Amino acid sequence: MVLKIYGHPTSTCTQRVLFTLEELGAHYELCLIDMPKGEHKTPTYIKTIHPFGRIPALEDSNFNTNRLFESRAICRYIAECNPGKLGGKPTNTKEVAVLEQALSVDFSYFDPTMKSLGYACLFRKQGVGSRGGLGVDNGLHSSFMGYGRGDQKKIDELTNQLRTVLDYYEWQLGQQEYLSGKEFSLIDIYTAPWIAFLPKINIGGELDSRPNVKAWWGKVSARPAWGKVISKLE
Repeated sequence: MVLKIYGHPTSTCTQRVLFTLEELGAHYELCLIDMPKGEHKTPTYIKTIHPFGRIPALEDSNFNTNRLFESRAICRYIAECNPGKLGGKPTNTKEVAVLEQALSVDFSYFDPTMKSLGYACLFRKQGVGSRGGLGVDNGLHSSFMGYGRGDQKKIDELTNQLRTVLDYYEWQLGQQEYLSGKEFSLIDIYTAPWIAFLPKINIGGELDSRPNVKAWWGKVSARPAWGKVISKLE
């Protein structure tokens, strides 16, 4: 069975799904959605692919609607369809709790902070600030996708929130090899695209001061499956 994925390789959420598919060696077709042109907001797309007009989405006859959306749901579904091929599946109550905690940290703290920084610093055409962190562009560029320009105070606040999460990851990865334990798992896949995104908003250097996170990212980014995802950007 060939799975059909609607998305785009520049999308971090789509990258999660592609990373999972490549790790598991699943057969799939990537149907490119042009977001700047608004293809994800057309009535047909919303009616037949994704009710909220986002990416990615999965088309699969196993579902009554022939579709599944939300990147984490898609990743988990693909993993469950390929049992035993991806590590990190809990075997006792402690491991269940640790995994759920890692998933919650990603969903509640890391992911929303990175999304906000992405919109503020890239989609709103911002650059490096005077203090060596993130900063507004002083009006030198027009806004992107109609979001307008952000403010430096909010960017500083988000940057500090991100550093708090990265500090937690640094501590956690000092105790274990991967984010949920000794094995590479879905939570590492969920986190990887945003870590790869850091240099695009001028804070890739945050990893240099966190050797455990940097070592973890070195292992994750060296995986052949991630290389295949990145190759789609070329």
